[in-house]
Order: sequence, then C-alpha cells, then structure tokens
Amino acid sequence: MNFMSSQNPSVCQNHSGTGDIVRDKYVTQYLNLLPESLQKPIDLVLSDIRERKPDKARVRLETLKATNGLAPDSEAVLDMLSIHLNLLEDSQAQGVYSSLLSTQRNTPNPLVRDLCLANLIRLDAKNNRIDDAWKRYNQADNRQRYSKETYYECVATSEELQQAYEKNRLNLDEALLIGLIRGALRTQSFDFALIVANHLNNIAPSFNSKILSLVVSACNLEKRLANKHYWLIPADLRAEVISLIEDVILLINESNGSDLRLLSIAAAYWHNIRNNHQQLDEVCKEYVEEIEKIQPQIAAYSGST
Repeated sequence: MNFMSSQNPSVCQNHSGTGDIVRDKYVTQYLNLLPESLQKPIDLVLSDIRERKPDKARVRLETLKATNGLAPDSEAVLDMLSIHLNLLEDSQAQGVYSSLLSTQRNTPNPLVRDLCLANLIRLDAKNNRIDDAWKRYNQADNRQRYSKETYYECVATSEELQQAYEKNRLNLDEALLIGLIRGALRTQSFDFALIVANHLNNIAPSFNSKILSLVVSACNLEKRLANKHYWLIPADLRAEVISLIEDVILLINESNGSDLRLLSIAAAYWHNIRNNHQQLDEVCKEYVEEIEKIQPQIAAYSGST
C-alpha cells in the first residue's frame, strides 16, 4: 500500500484548506503599512495562498489589481503575491529571478522585502538549489514571518525544524506551524510532524488543522504499513486504516469534496481496498473528476467500476 508516493510527492506544492489565521506581530506591522482599505483583502489573499487555494487567491488578486490609484508599495505587494502563486502552480514567468533580486535590493517596504526573500527561497528550492536557498536565508537580515515559513517548508533540515519548534513553541503562530509540518513531511520526520500537528490543533483548531492531522496520521500509518497490502497487515493496523478512512470521508462530505488532500488520501486507500468499503467506493466515484486532477490512473479505474 504505497500511500506516500501518491499523497506526498512534494509537500511544498500540496495542502489546502480553511481555517482562522493566528497572526503574529509582524503581520500586523506589515499590513499597517498598507492603506486601510487593502489590509483585509490582502490578508485574505495571504490566507488563501497559505491554505493552497490558488484559484480563490487569484480572483482576489485580480480584483485588487483592478483598484484605481494603488500606491507603489501596494502594487509591489500584489506583484509578490502573484509571483508566489505562479511558483506554487509551476508557471513562473521569465525573468522572475532577476526581478525578485532587484526588488529585494531596492524596496524600503519590509513586507515586500520579506515576500521577496520567501519567493527567492521557494524558487531556489524548486530548482534544486538547496544550498543557495540555505545561504540566502541565513545571510538575510531581519528575516520575518513569510521567509521563515517558506524556509521551514522547503529547505530546513529535520534537526533545524525540531530546534525551531523546541526553542519557539510558545511563540509559533499557525503559519509557522504549518511550515514546520510541511517541512517535517518533506524530511519524512513523521513522528515530529504529528507532534506539531497536534499542537496546531490545540492552539488553532480549524478545518485546515483537522486535514493536516489526517495527512500526518496517514504518513505515520504508511510508515508502519511498510508497503504491505491491506489484507496482509495485522488486524489492529487494519482497524486504524478503517478509522482513518472514516475520518477522511467525514471531512470530504463536510467540504463537499473541495479539498484535494482529502480526496488524495481516499483515492490512495481506495486503490488498495476497493470494493471492501462501500462509503469509500461511493466517495471516489462521486468525486472522480476531482481525483483525476491529482491521481488520473486511480480515477480512471474508479470511474470504470
């Protein structure tokens, strides 16, 4: 049962959901630099990007860009968010690297500078320049929330992630905790990921935190399954698999199949225990078009049964 290869090929590009944002002092400071009328809309865009809802974020961005009389700082923030979206969707524009470097050097705005750094780190990581990303982050002055979150997610080692959590646990907000969780999944530090996910659920319970807990639980369970087929594992592990599937189905129904992470988990398990869990069969068939976007081979099989 190879859940990991299907659900977690690249943690940097996955995860979406909904939930309240626990904001730290830097977010408030950054947004206060923008006109009052733009603070809430931009905060919503940042939330959408963090929660991997690119379509919703892009609609918000296009609406904001159509606003007349935007100040240069506001336009720069919107440009940084657009680049972030493009990087997440593998559609980076030509010349973006030079543009980011130039903006980072020349802007006096701390929000734009930190978003620039975050985008450069993500771009380095996407192009397998991990050493460059590490040096860029560690040589930067005044690293703040967005660059930290991106560094945890895409670059930091398992040891760095655990040290950051142990040293700053009481001061980590939702965004940084999510960065740590994604980084832990990337480094396959699943036990640590579970600790952070539980902490996130305790301090900022939300639909998104529930999904992250299920993703982490599935990864931990996969490690214990050790690629064995469902019918070859002990009864207690089969019971855990069924319990996880039922939790996933519950959230799929609650979200009307809108979260691809949940569908990815369901499809991966359906591929191994098809026709042995009626609700799972029904869910996969109901949302086969959405599953096809992330796991087309499984979707094709599901749609033909």
